[in-house]
Amino acid sequence: MNALLSRRSLFRRVAATSLWWLGTSLLARATDWPKALFSAASSDDALTQLNAKAAQKGDAILLEVPDIADRDDRVTVRVLSKVDATEQITILVDRALRPVAAQFLLSSDIEPDVSVEVKLPGTTEITTIVQARNTLYTVRHEVKLAAEPYDAATPAAPKKNKPSHGNREKQA
Repeated sequence: MNALLSRRSLFRRVAATSLWWLGTSLLARATDWPKALFSAASSDDALTQLNAKAAQKGDAILLEVPDIADRDDRVTVRVLSKVDATEQITILVDRALRPVAAQFLLSSDIEPDVSVEVKLPGTTEITTIVQARNTLYTVRHEVKLAAEPYDAATPAAPKKNKPSHGNREKQA
C-alpha cells in the first residue's frame, strides 16, 4: 500500500513540476511579444517598427488574396515564401484599426507557408513583410470590397436601368 501511495505522490510531484515549468515558459514567451508593433496605429508606424520602409520587392514571395471580396466576409490571406532561410512573416492590413494582422516567427524546420483570415475595413491593401537573413522583402496587393454581395462563380447580372420620366412611352 505504501508503494502505491509513494508512486501517486511521485506522479503528482512530477505533474505539478511539469505544469509549473510549462506555465513559466509560456509566460516568458508571452512577455517577449512585440507590443509596440501590434499596437501601431497605422501601417506606416508598423513598417517603421519593423524597419521595413526600404524593404526589397519580394519576387520569391506568393501573396494569395482575392481581388474582390464581399463586404461582410472574412478574407483568407496566404503567404508562401520561397526565400531561403525565412525567419519571420508579418501581414499588414492598411486602413485597419490595428494594421498588424499577424506575425509568424519560423524556424528552419517549418515550411514558410502561412495563412490567416482577416476582416477588411474597406477596399484596402494587404502587405506582407518577410525577413530572411536580416534582409526584408515585401509584397503588396489591393483587395477591393464589392458594394453588393459578390459570388465569383456566377457573374453579377447587369442592373437594368429604370426609365426616367422623359423616356416613358405614352399609352394610347
